Amino acid sequence: MPEKKYPDKNRQAAFYEQLIARVSALPGVQATGASSNVPFSYAHFGFPSGSFKIEGQPPYQPGQEPDTVYFSVSPDYFKAMGIQLLRGRLFTEQDTRGAPRVAIINATMARDFFAGEDPIGKRLHVNLGATNEPEVYRDIIGIVADVKHRMDQETNWPQTYEPFSQQPFPFMTLVVRTAGDPGSSTEAIREEVLKLDKEQPIFSIVTLDRLVSTSTEQQQFSVLLFGVFAAVAVVLAAVGLYGVMSYGVSQRTHEIGIRMALGAQREHVLGLIMRQGIKLTLSGIAFGLVAAWMVTRLLAALLYGVSVTDPLTFVGVSVLLISVALLACYLPARRATRVDPMVALRHD
Repeated sequence: MPEKKYPDKNRQAAFYEQLIARVSALPGVQATGASSNVPFSYAHFGFPSGSFKIEGQPPYQPGQEPDTVYFSVSPDYFKAMGIQLLRGRLFTEQDTRGAPRVAIINATMARDFFAGEDPIGKRLHVNLGATNEPEVYRDIIGIVADVKHRMDQETNWPQTYEPFSQQPFPFMTLVVRTAGDPGSSTEAIREEVLKLDKEQPIFSIVTLDRLVSTSTEQQQFSVLLFGVFAAVAVVLAAVGLYGVMSYGVSQRTHEIGIRMALGAQREHVLGLIMRQGIKLTLSGIAFGLVAAWMVTRLLAALLYGVSVTDPLTFVGVSVLLISVALLACYLPARRATRVDPMVALRHD
């Protein structure tokens, strides 16, 4: 919001309060909120954060103060984003600029900084970096579930929420949950903004799905590239395994002929070949699994949502290679057992 047009925080808060009320009344809109930042928008806008201290706890050494990601949000932001309340209460319309300062923290912050204590009713101060800002403590009134803000985020960060009416920001993101296609509400929302201020710029209109997808494009490309290489490697391994096993069995055609001439049944000969082939395959797979288990440690930093020893991957590849080996043993062995023993004996 232009500073010249909205110089004080009260006017900024009033604009968003009116906008949220207008958008909430639109057809198909289930919930509307506003926030100083939203998940997966780090690449676009970054995440405001600040050091914090808790009243009654020993102060930290300079430079060692813990940080929290900070959000200035409207009361319905949690509903619009589907963020679950774990304890306490959410913000209401009564949490205005003149009311006592309040805050909501996430589960990680409650666990890491209030171990053995109930955070509800405790007070904390968040330093947002303003040099002239007085030290203001907020009463913690609620605890909400953790929210991941980056796909490469391995651990949850401490997060602090404050009512935007108590801490307005000139730049806010409107969050709208709709019953149908979100794109169908875009123009109606734009019109409501322009009705309030025909000169107010609107930009970066995007669905949350698209925001998540955009934030993970590099990871998706890496996964695709690794997937292609892995698929090629598996195909080459399967083709090579089939070729080696098939050639080895075909070389035993003379032996099969002798066994058949001496009275061996086809089923017995076929079972013998299959058993020998599967023993060789299992020993190779056992060696390969050990080697893979050691090498996958190098890929740990590239994986998300799956362990380096993912059982499904190891079992799936093993079953595939065993199936290929069985097929490579069975087909040439079956052909050899159907050949006339005299022909097989003359086989070079």
